[in-house]
Amino acid sequence: MHPDFMSGRPIKMFYAYILKSLQDGSFYIGSTRNLAKRIERHNRGGNLSTRYKKPFEVVWKKTYTIYAEAVKEEKKIKSWKSRTMIENLIKKSDSAGGGVVNRIRL
Repeated sequence: MHPDFMSGRPIKMFYAYILKSLQDGSFYIGSTRNLAKRIERHNRGGNLSTRYKKPFEVVWKKTYTIYAEAVKEEKKIKSWKSRTMIENLIKKSDSAGGGVVNRIRL
């Protein structure tokens, strides 16, 4: 959590994210309140839809202060149903300094 500069209280952070399977190159799109724990769960095999595709690395993430906005972003990306569009989002974020420039493996 980051401090709220006005009140000094921590601000909760929420994430929309894209994982890439290091096994078969497929993508998984999700949202979470705790990115580190969520990735760890994916890589432990704690998610049925990703269990047989681990390990994963985070290739894109976007931070929000409102959880509903992270979920909205997740649903928008899932609605594309296009690998090319997802790859373009990742490339665009990397070149602009957003997203995840250095791949995260947990």
